[in-house]
Amino acid sequence: ALEIGVLVEQLNATGQVQSNWAQVSESIYGSWGIMGLIENYRVHQIKTAASLLNVTEEAIKNAAKTNIRAAAALLAHYQNNISTNNHADWFGAMKQLTGLWDNALAHDLTLRIYEVVRTGSKTVSLWGEIINISPTDVTLPRAASEAIFDSPTASRVEAVDYPNAVSN
Repeated sequence: ALEIGVLVEQLNATGQVQSNWAQVSESIYGSWGIMGLIENYRVHQIKTAASLLNVTEEAIKNAAKTNIRAAAALLAHYQNNISTNNHADWFGAMKQLTGLWDNALAHDLTLRIYEVVRTGSKTVSLWGEIINISPTDVTLPRAASEAIFDSPTASRVEAVDYPNAVSN
């Protein structure tokens, strides 16, 4: 965060929400690493970040530190390299960092990330590390803090969980 000029709380919350701090290989929709950076036929975050940092795409995919640096570089890039300490000012850039092309899904994921920033989190990683994110006071504008339903996907979703799942 210091190297790139972004807010550390946002990187911490993104790592928590996207992967619970696991440097994972490619997901079914093309996301990689702790920060869930996406490289697929629609979204080219890893390619863009590799260019911004002058590193290889493989390093972003496979090295946790480089994956986090790549997310920071993308966040600054999406923010047009205008640094601010006001978390609300970063909402649009954070939404782009999700890499989701569906506006409602990207908005929802961004709200989840901001909720971790706001409330903090204490979790245990796959390796038994305790990750403690302290809460940070954040007030989002009403337009940003509400769910949006402007896509075909959003209008179909009726439940947060899989509706046919056994409830136990």
